[in-house]
Order: sequence, then structure tokens, then C-alpha cells
Amino acid sequence: MYSDTIIIGGGPGGMMAAGIASCHNNTVCLIEKNTQLGKKLKITGNGRCNLTNTSNIDDIINFFVPTNNKFLYNCLNRFTNHDLRNFFTKRGVELKEEDRGRIFPVSDNSLDIVNTLTNFLSDSKVKIMLNTKVVKILTENNKIIGILTDNGNKIYCNKLILATGGKSYPSTGSNGDGYRLAKQVGHTITNLKPALVPLITKQKYTRDIQGLSLKNVLIKIHKGTQNIFETIGEIIFTHYGISGPAALNASSYATKYMDMDNIKMFIDCIPSGDQTIFQAFSSQPGRSIKNSIADLIPVRLVQIILEISKIKQQEKWSNITYDKRQRFLNNIHNFELDIIGTKSFSHAMITSGGVDVKEINPYTMESKLIKNLYFAGELIDVDALTGGYNLQIAFSTGYAAGVHCRDDQEEG
Repeated sequence: MYSDTIIIGGGPGGMMAAGIASCHNNTVCLIEKNTQLGKKLKITGNGRCNLTNTSNIDDIINFFVPTNNKFLYNCLNRFTNHDLRNFFTKRGVELKEEDRGRIFPVSDNSLDIVNTLTNFLSDSKVKIMLNTKVVKILTENNKIIGILTDNGNKIYCNKLILATGGKSYPSTGSNGDGYRLAKQVGHTITNLKPALVPLITKQKYTRDIQGLSLKNVLIKIHKGTQNIFETIGEIIFTHYGISGPAALNASSYATKYMDMDNIKMFIDCIPSGDQTIFQAFSSQPGRSIKNSIADLIPVRLVQIILEISKIKQQEKWSNITYDKRQRFLNNIHNFELDIIGTKSFSHAMITSGGVDVKEINPYTMESKLIKNLYFAGELIDVDALTGGYNLQIAFSTGYAAGVHCRDDQEEG
């Protein structure tokens, strides 16, 4: 069997690459080991599919991609977030913008995105092979010649795109197969870590406030005395530590120090400042501290902060010493948690690490080691924060790889 171009992986990057690679004189085969395409894509954004973001490309690169951001400059500018929105809207998918520039289908249904991509493949006459696992990449003289499947079949090709995804959500089939295949042909795989993942803390009192969420709080991640990340957003306390959008973003920086040695999170529970706190106390002078600021911070959290500050639960603000007041305010603005680990890949939205970008042409996504081998999506050692950026990267890298696998080299 022969196909001009083979794509391994039926996720967003693979489907985009396959449809774009197809043209009148270029046969394309998309191989997916699952029984359906887009299995992981269907669950993104809790099934709503945060497709991309309206942030300008320079801001995406500079502020929302923690790992190897400059590598993405060419592909993100070649197939932009505007281009991606046009891709779907001209195929009948209505899109909407939510807070922080996040783009979703109006239907809030990821199936609309998956079905549109599937129709795109059908229209492009891409051959789809489901329930098929690739076990080996075939090369000759450092050039792609084909692949070997798990049932012993060889499929020969001229060009091959690896778009197998990472290791996050392994229940969807993302178990790291692509890393093994890339390593087979000599590529370097950087350290693989779960990213956009809940954090585990040393302090056990998070159990006492599990389920409690704080919105619009300022969080900082420190490595020793160095501030490595800060953001404002929502966090959720859990029985093991902390989760929520802001904490997930923080994890993409914290996990770069996998030994978790001296990694701390500081939470400013009332970033509007002391004046807000003083107003609450002055308006209710007869009430205890914990009840006076119950409208600002949940009582369960105030109780913990009082305990850390060595202040009795029923103390009134007017009755405590200056030193106690300062301790309390400091703990309000710098509620400290020691980060000792993360949850596993099963709980991670994406994978940090992957095929070393030094071995990939950033314009074409072609391997610098093996001729006519290309990469797309999460398999590459790039990762971004929440907000639709990771899907944009998958589509943009898939587009770049697909274009350069076309015989006519015209952009589709």
C-alpha cells in the first residue's frame, strides 16, 4: 500500500495537517489508533472546546507560551487565530468570544468542531484508517519511506507527519506513542512533565477548605526568593492542594522544577489592598474579625489565617495588638503554600516537554534529522497557558506541516 503523505494522529493538529496536505495530485492517509477521530478534542474545555483566543500573536508568543515560544513565531503568524476563526465560520460554525478573549462555538459543543474537521477531511478526500496503531517508522538513508502497523502491514509514503499528541489524558489514547516513534529515528525527547495540572501542597489544612474557590486573587510562584510567575484569576482548594484556572497556569511554571525544592505559592486573598479590609472592620466594630470580613473572604479561610496568625477566633480587630494586626494582614496578602508536587498526566490538560525544537525547522515543521518527516501539535516541546492557546498551536503547527507536504506547495 502507498500514500503520498501519511499523518499519524487524529487530533486537531493531525486533522488540520491531513486536510491541508491533500490536493489534486497528493494522496493523503490519516491513521488513528482510536476508533474515532478527535477523542481528546471532544472533552476540551469541559466539552465546550475553547478553540483559540483573540489575543494578538505577539502577545500570545511573549506572554502565554512558557516553553520555546520563539519557535512558534513563523507558524502562528502564518496561520493565525484570525485564520482559524475564518476556517470554522466559513464552514458554518458560529463562534463567540468570552472573558479574556477565549473563543468557543456558540453551541458550547465540541462536537461541532470535531464534525467540521471530519467533514473537511471528507471533502479533501483524505483516507482515514481508524483502530490502527503505528509501531515503527521506516526510513532509508535518513529519509522517510513508510510505516509499519501493529498488524504487520507496511504502508509506504513519501512524507510523514507525526501528530500523536502528548501524554495528558491517557484515557483518550494519549500515552506517548509519538515520543517513542520520534526517538526510534534519532530525535531527542526533552523531559516530559504534566502541565496545566493541579498542584499538591505540603499543608494539610487545604482539606479543611476543599471545594472553596476564590476569584480574582493574585497568586505568585516563587523558587526560593525568585518570583517565577504571577497572575490574577480563580483558584479552588482541594483535599490534596490547589486547582482552578490560575493554579493550572501557575503549574506550567512550577513544574519546570520537578524536584519541587523550595517552590512556594503566595496568594493575595484581597489584592484591592488594606483599605478594603479596614473599611470592613470600621463598618462593623462590634463583630469578630472572622465575621467582619466574611463578605471579602470565606469564613473557613479566615479561620485558617487567624490560626496561622496566632489570633483567637473571636478576637475583635480593635482589641488585638499592632504586631498581630500586621501578621494577619501579611497572611491575608501572602497566604503561603509549599508546592511539593503535581497530580499525574491523567489530570493534566497538556504535556510539557517533547520533541526537541532544535531538531525541527520552525517554518516547515520538518525534521532536521530525517528528510520528509514533520511534526505537529503537543508532541513538540512547546506548551501554553489556558485560554485556547494550546489548540491554536496544534492547528497552526498542523497547518504548517500540511502545507509543506503538498506537492503544489500552495496554501489551502
